Amino acid sequence: TQNYVNGEIYTMKSDGSDLTNITNNPATDEYPAWSPDGKQIAFVSDRSGGRDIYIMNADGSNVRKLTDSSTFNDHFAWSPDSKKIVYLSSKDSLFNASQLIVMNTDGSNKITLTSEPGAYSFLGWSPDGQNIVYQATNLGDTKDSRIMSASVDGTGTTIDGPFFEGDSGRRYSQIYWEN
Repeated sequence: TQNYVNGEIYTMKSDGSDLTNITNNPATDEYPAWSPDGKQIAFVSDRSGGRDIYIMNADGSNVRKLTDSSTFNDHFAWSPDSKKIVYLSSKDSLFNASQLIVMNTDGSNKITLTSEPGAYSFLGWSPDGQNIVYQATNLGDTKDSRIMSASVDGTGTTIDGPFFEGDSGRRYSQIYWEN
């Protein structure tokens, strides 16, 4: 049998030198992402029992938990200004219905952007960081897929289109905002 070793997050110089474990925790720490300003790293960990999003300084110091362990939190993305994070949250796994939520990088001001649980895939932030675009699939009793846009302050969600009837298998991975 294969032994599973807990995931850790490392940094190193571009030449491979100075390899440093910056999490050094018995839990699984994974999916690190540098903030656009390079000052912090967000990551997913099960160190508090649930699957949560954490943030730390770029050197691994000042680790803070941003989400609630009573839900399954994953698949996050930084805003262009490094002040917000959008993520998926569900009751037990990302394979079940989830909600798309935006929060400040200190974990405050959590705003649910989606009106009903469903299968959501984050696709991109607008250049000004005020809107996100995402894919919504299998909402309600349908297998339909839509490309949608939401304001990060929670004031509205609009269907940007297109609408793909019965198209639950299609996944979109690149959205480009017109400047």
